[in-house]
Amino acid sequence: MGLFLRKKIMKKKQKKIIFIQDCGIYSNQIVVAVNVEKKNIIAWFKKQKDIKKEGLEWIEKEERAFEIFKQNNALVVHNDGKLLLLLRPVEDCWDYWECLLHELNHIVWYVAKNKMFQEEMEAQAYLQEYLFHEIRRKLVGVDKI
Repeated sequence: MGLFLRKKIMKKKQKKIIFIQDCGIYSNQIVVAVNVEKKNIIAWFKKQKDIKKEGLEWIEKEERAFEIFKQNNALVVHNDGKLLLLLRPVEDCWDYWECLLHELNHIVWYVAKNKMFQEEMEAQAYLQEYLFHEIRRKLVGVDKI
């Protein structure tokens, strides 16, 4: 990665990022939240016009996940088809991207179970590749959020 892009990431390091990531051909959507607290996610949900009210209610009631996240670099939270990916501030290093890959594996497992393609390893691999590509490009500023 070039020096310019590294500097760009470093500037964004403390920025709060929240966006919705689609799952390609699957109807699931993931709320990706970077460097934020529960209150930031709730405020973001309230501003969204096209998100169902159940998502906000779920986040407002969720306590345990946010306590767990305080001790971890990343966390996937799911509930009845809803997915939330919590990440620490973006760092351009192997540890950060490996952590993202790890959490995406949890998401792929959940989507595969939800959409009944647990036995389709190739479909799961393509979904993980798609999610990693799309989320990483947004986090480093290549694609707009």
